[in-house]
Amino acid sequence: MSRPTPPVAGLAARWVRLMLTFGISVAVGMAPLLGYANVPGFKSLLELFPKYPFDFTTQLVAVAGLMMGLTALSVQYFQHERIKESKRRWWFICLGLMLGSCLAIIFITYLFSVEQVGNYNVLIGFGDPICKLCEGMQRSECVAEITVSAKDIDRCFGSASVRLAAMILALLYLAALTLLGALVGLLLTRK
Repeated sequence: MSRPTPPVAGLAARWVRLMLTFGISVAVGMAPLLGYANVPGFKSLLELFPKYPFDFTTQLVAVAGLMMGLTALSVQYFQHERIKESKRRWWFICLGLMLGSCLAIIFITYLFSVEQVGNYNVLIGFGDPICKLCEGMQRSECVAEITVSAKDIDRCFGSASVRLAAMILALLYLAALTLLGALVGLLLTRK
């Protein structure tokens, strides 16, 4: 005969409740921002990430979810701190400017590192074509000429440039979502 498990009490109960709250609410609440719900204007941010020559959006969404969870935990931890309204306003303006800058740099990086071939966005990095096949061609002409395989893109545009552009886009996306979470947290902790 098994005994019933005693209910979790005290600090452990609060911890379990908070973990469930953050785990579920962050996942559900962030779905539109992370690209899993068809909310106009939000899904398109994740769609900026080209699927060619490699697709890393699944990994990016997982890390972004963890970053948003960390932001939510930070807001919860600091919610009882007394912050002067003038200081809160200063932080809100600074975080808003940083978010705007991140979004602008994402857009600029996209413009200089992605070419469209038909319906596909292809990440090619920042440089001009370096392969003999594309000698004298514009970037868009070269991408249209070669296949969108990682091997061909690396050969014609350089692996380091492609990876650098991918890293910049990913880091800025993570920073933008974290900053957005911090801004929401500042609003939530207002008295």
